[in-house]
Amino acid sequence: MGVVTNLRRRAGALISPQARRFRACRRPLSDRYLEGEGIEIGALHRPLAVAPGARVRYVDREDERELRRHYPELAELPLVPVDIVDDGETLSTLADASVDFVIANHFIEYARRNA
Repeated sequence: MGVVTNLRRRAGALISPQARRFRACRRPLSDRYLEGEGIEIGALHRPLAVAPGARVRYVDREDERELRRHYPELAELPLVPVDIVDDGETLSTLADASVDFVIANHFIEYARRNA
């Protein structure tokens, strides 16, 4: 079992029925449109489920240890492994056109809140 699959199973017990329905409608969309190699910015404990053929690297502004310190309310939840530490707005460590897709579900939510 993969790390992200295990995270989803462990976190799944904590998700409300409404959130499960919301996630269920996203999976067919990700299966249809996301393929190849991509990134997800700011997934924390809620990575988007993608088709087995899609490879996702996780980007956040801090490593997992610092994220846990910044978000103490997530202490009991599993976080995705941070593959790339970078500013999600600039993505300066990634070369132009180096990924096939970008997932920014929660990033936009937090960027607006912190603006």
